[in-house]
Amino acid sequence: MLPTVSVLIVSFNVREYLLQAIDSVKNSNYNGSIEIIVVDNDSFDGTPLSVQKKYPDIHVLKNNRNQGFGTGINQAAQKAKGEFLFILNPDTIVQENTIEKLRLYLKNNPQVGIVGPKVL
Repeated sequence: MLPTVSVLIVSFNVREYLLQAIDSVKNSNYNGSIEIIVVDNDSFDGTPLSVQKKYPDIHVLKNNRNQGFGTGINQAAQKAKGEFLFILNPDTIVQENTIEKLRLYLKNNPQVGIVGPKVL
């Protein structure tokens, strides 16, 4: 089954923040199918291994140099299989209902191509 939502995250030496961000996605109340893709821009803090150990189901793409945020998001988007792409900064905690609210808004408003949550 293809995921409904693909969560795309680019990281560089933010292991602890990234793990918290992933925890918040996994603990959300979204009931649909979801995939998480992390693009690591050559971190030296053990980020890729930490993610793979804690979450073996997450796709981790490892770059051999820091290629920047835009390139990383494009790499993740090419791998993504979801109907909706959810771009998430690694230092973000997602509230329980955020993913579902954004997905429903896009589903109910097909003329809209992009939405963003209120950042607190």
